[in-house]
Amino acid sequence: MILNKKLLGFQTIKESFKFVIIICFVLSSFINPAFSSERIKYYIFKDKVNLRTKPSLDSKILTEMSIGEEVEFIEELKKEEKINGISSNWYKVHYKKLEGYIWGGMFAKAVVEDKTNQTKVLIGISSVSEPDLNSGMNDPLKNLEAKLIKNNKLISQIKFKSIDNQSLEYPSIKLEILNKKGFEPAIKLIRLGMPRNCCGCDGGDIILILHNNKLIYGFRTLDLGEAGSWHVNSSIIFPNDKGGKQNQIIVKETSTELENENDKTEKIKSVKYKTFEWKNGKLVQK
Repeated sequence: MILNKKLLGFQTIKESFKFVIIICFVLSSFINPAFSSERIKYYIFKDKVNLRTKPSLDSKILTEMSIGEEVEFIEELKKEEKINGISSNWYKVHYKKLEGYIWGGMFAKAVVEDKTNQTKVLIGISSVSEPDLNSGMNDPLKNLEAKLIKNNKLISQIKFKSIDNQSLEYPSIKLEILNKKGFEPAIKLIRLGMPRNCCGCDGGDIILILHNNKLIYGFRTLDLGEAGSWHVNSSIIFPNDKGGKQNQIIVKETSTELENENDKTEKIKSVKYKTFEWKNGKLVQK
């Protein structure tokens, strides 16, 4: 009888152990993209990008990929390489029926698809420049590029500065097409959202314009603060918003500072407005 109890106890422990293993495996499918049924997708930002047998530029080429093509993430290697001033790790990916390696600098940092005309807008790092020491920044500055593609072909592209010195780790930055009306002729607005990643760092939005299959740089907004003591934040009023005007975008910049340390209440220091008008194919500040 005592033996049977021991066997029963062992069987219970064994079944419990199996249950724990199953739960861990299920959780890993959410935590580890390699086990997930919906793997993380990366998009090729350059044209004629090589998929290689090993994480090295000297390794054999498996195939060549075009701009805008998708690959599935398998693993990020702790092998950083610097090419043309841009530092990135190598990635193991799945492409069609192949598995191979791509240097991470070849990936877009953000992607949005416009299903109405089967195009995609890709955001990536075009280059890195030396910091402006007078600005107090010591890190290299990332220059960004937006590319409009259709059927893996480049249609339009523009280059612009990043906000502050954001890490630009995919998929932390957000890219979306804004459904805003009130522009004649009609345009599409694209919002690149970049959250603050440290105290004193700048975040905010960069607004791009898509008109006649051409990308146009619009403007940027502020989201800047220091440890709760002060904050500068922007809000945007589009033509079809309350208080909006035809063919105009109004940017409201509000500066606040901490008024009471105990209850963390803030007071408004200043409010500034910037008005941009869409006219003759350009967005001009009034």
